[in-house]
Amino acid sequence: PLPQPPSPTPTPPPPPTAPQTKTFSVSGQNFAFTPTVIRVKLGDRVKINFESTGGFHDFTLEGYAVGTSQVNTGGKTSVEFVADIAGSFVFYCSVGTHRQMGMVGTLIVE
Repeated sequence: PLPQPPSPTPTPPPPPTAPQTKTFSVSGQNFAFTPTVIRVKLGDRVKINFESTGGFHDFTLEGYAVGTSQVNTGGKTSVEFVADIAGSFVFYCSVGTHRQMGMVGTLIVE
């Protein structure tokens, strides 16, 4: 019989990549967020850097039970979470009646 060529060394699978953190800068003023829509992929680690550019505000995300502390004009705060639930979620300012006054946005997890 013919000699068999040496079998190729199997290539080890690449190590699993740690989920990348998707960072978003969100600003709030009386009575709006910029941006109003944030899109991420299911499983992404999300970091929201929130800054109040006018007034006393926070960033609260419905459906994930996460939010930032409340900050005054010029104040900065942040929150991190894993987007492990697909769908559309409202984020809003929980100060006073700011939500009812239109200080809302949408997080879309695809």
